Amino acid sequence: MARRSTSRQLEQSQRARAGMTRAIAPLVGLAIPQPNKGWIAATREALGMSRQQMADRMGVSVRRIPQIEEGEQRQAIKLDTLRRAAEALDCELVYAIVPRGSYDETIERQAAARSTHRVARAAHTMRLENQEPEPEVVARLVAEYTAELLESGELWGP
Repeated sequence: MARRSTSRQLEQSQRARAGMTRAIAPLVGLAIPQPNKGWIAATREALGMSRQQMADRMGVSVRRIPQIEEGEQRQAIKLDTLRRAAEALDCELVYAIVPRGSYDETIERQAAARSTHRVARAAHTMRLENQEPEPEVVARLVAEYTAELLESGELWGP
């Protein structure tokens, strides 16, 4: 029964991964450097909008605008505040989490790292007992355990 559940979970994960891969395709490799002042201040200035005008559009005090702009620069701004600022600037907030490689690459790296760690611990214990395995054996064990992890879906546990 547990095996069937794991198989179902893996299938769901593969479907989700395929959907996310399609969704983020336009964003992969896209690197947009943030302006030195941050997006809010730079956009506000590019539009010729004063802090008072932006405050009025956001429904906040004018003293709040520099706090919002500084919060964005420090990456300490709430997503809701960022969205409201974008609306006040007549802009769209684009928010995404894009993997550094593909989802498959991330999963394979995680499985390999976890396998390497597990095999290295066992090899260390064997080394202490003067039974150090040959490098080929270690490589084979890492590959086997990596394959098991990829098949089981148990990648992110302790």
